[in-house]
Amino acid sequence: PPSFEVRANGAVHEGRMVIAARARCYAGSFKLTPGGGLHTADVTVVIFKSHGILAALRYALAVAMGRLHRLDDVEFLTISDIQTANTQIASIQIEGPENDPVQIDGDIATAMPLRIALEDREVSILIPSIR
Repeated sequence: PPSFEVRANGAVHEGRMVIAARARCYAGSFKLTPGGGLHTADVTVVIFKSHGILAALRYALAVAMGRLHRLDDVEFLTISDIQTANTQIASIQIEGPENDPVQIDGDIATAMPLRIALEDREVSILIPSIR
C-alpha cells in the first residue's frame, strides 16, 4: 500500500491515508475534526497510520461514533493561518506515489505531490438557519 509524507509546521509525518479539511464534518454529518470548523482560520490534517481492511473498518466505525481522535494510530495536525507582511507561510506539502490521484470533495481533481496553502481571501458561504 502507498505511503504518504506530510510536511507541515517544520516536521515530517508519515501515514497511509491523509485528509486535510477546514470543516468539522466529513461526508455529511460525520465529525472528523472535533475542533475544526468553517469559523476557524485553521486547516486540520488527519493522518491515518495503519492500512488494510481491518484498519479501514476501525477508522470508519470511529468516525461514525465521533471517536476518531481517540485512536492511537491517527494523528491530527493543525495548520494555523499565519501571515507575516502579507506573505503566506502556512502550508502543507503531501508527497506520495508520483501521479497518485488526489480527491477534493469526493472528485479526483489533481495528482501527487500536493501543496495546500491557506489563502488570505474570504469566500462567502450561505448557511441555512437551524429550526
